[in-house]
Amino acid sequence: MFTERRPASLLQRCATPEEVVNLICYVCSKASSATNGAARRAYGGIVTNPF
Repeated sequence: MFTERRPASLLQRCATPEEVVNLICYVCSKASSATNGAARRAYGGIVTNPF
């Protein structure tokens, strides 16, 4: 059994609005034209099950 819990976020913080905008700009740009079927998330690495 685990005696110590892991942090809920791998980055120890939430994503900033600027980081979310950067992701949106990438997805809307020509640079992402070869991206197909990928899930992009800007959530700071939150772990739903910390065990």
